Amino acid sequence: MTERLPVGIVVPTRNSRQLLTNHLQMLKGLESHVFEVVAVDSESTDGTLELLEQHEGKTQWTALAHPRGLYQSWNFGISRVAAAYTYISTVGDSITLEGLQHLVRVAEEFQADVVISKPVFVNEGGGKTEETFWPIDDILTSLRINQPVLLSRFEAFVFAMVNTGGAILGSSASNLYRTSMLKSRPFPVNFGTVGDGGWGMMNSFEARIAVTPEKFSTFLHHEKSYSLEEYRVNDLPLILLKAARETLERRILEHPEELDLIKELRLMEMANLEESALVCQMSLEKVRNSSMPWILNPEGWKARARRVTLRKQLGELKREALARLQRT
Repeated sequence: MTERLPVGIVVPTRNSRQLLTNHLQMLKGLESHVFEVVAVDSESTDGTLELLEQHEGKTQWTALAHPRGLYQSWNFGISRVAAAYTYISTVGDSITLEGLQHLVRVAEEFQADVVISKPVFVNEGGGKTEETFWPIDDILTSLRINQPVLLSRFEAFVFAMVNTGGAILGSSASNLYRTSMLKSRPFPVNFGTVGDGGWGMMNSFEARIAVTPEKFSTFLHHEKSYSLEEYRVNDLPLILLKAARETLERRILEHPEELDLIKELRLMEMANLEESALVCQMSLEKVRNSSMPWILNPEGWKARARRVTLRKQLGELKREALARLQRT
């Protein structure tokens, strides 16, 4: 038998039985190749936990129950992982064995704490859906990446900060994490359903983040088994930006020798531009949600034009900062 990958697969569930049968079939191709599988169910009422418990004891499975809480359950499952790396297998999403092996190779090559990749988007019928532009696309395009690379800490922070509308980590079901990193820095629980996005904002300086252009996972567009209102956070992009500002301020306090570089990269100015662009976006959305068609409202056009200008300025600063970092 080949040596098992040093990976613990965490499977968070909540009323997931409808999708779980196919998901378990996908995991069946992985479970004999990894160190362990830890399933964490959050008060399901549809028989999800009972279905998971049928697997417990057959291989290296453990099925656990935990109170409701999206990232609280993730963190609980991760706390039980003994393997060096953690892969979070959200129900409905998938990854190939070759993909998981690739993530481990990249993590070990770069001694990375996180390896991120982009999934293929699919619908419930298994067909591909329209490609969605994610922060990882910004990374791959801006840095012209055609093979796995390790981002510098400042590169990781820049991409996290200018992508408040998304998350630098993308989908955790396409990523691999160093278990000890997630245990010492668990996913935050105050960012609604974007806790992994908040994690990227808060830890981009501390975590070694690698990126691979390879695609070997899927992201399923489907109706959630829980109400999104349950995890709703108002003005989430602004809250994410606030986390980025706090991260930068903490970095300056802890590493005052980097202040000149931070000024040269104009990171504070970039944060201000991002905030102004977000405010314009919120103003535009408010106009769009009014009874009058937004194209007939001058305030809508002003907000749209201002947002375009700010995004252009932000893009120019980002390119200059990345070019400066590439020369370092």
